[in-house]
Amino acid sequence: SVTDGSPQISGNNVVWLRWDGNDTGIFLYDGVSTKQLTSNSYPKKFPQISGDKVAWQAYDGNDWEIYAYGYPPDMQMNIVPVYLLLSD
Repeated sequence: SVTDGSPQISGNNVVWLRWDGNDTGIFLYDGVSTKQLTSNSYPKKFPQISGDKVAWQAYDGNDWEIYAYGYPPDMQMNIVPVYLLLSD
């Protein structure tokens, strides 16, 4: 069974955590359609949203990292560790 939780809202956008019985995923509803932002089996938690920018914490097999979606805004999907975003 699927369990949704930890919803966060910003304007017309909603991000949440979904447990499908095997692993967790981060999902985004933009007022029109739902997008799955993650596709690996590593644990994820604490999704947050501000405008069209989404961030969450995920275990990468070694330690917990912070990941982001929506940088730069013209890309369809770009998920990178936040420290890479701050190095410009």
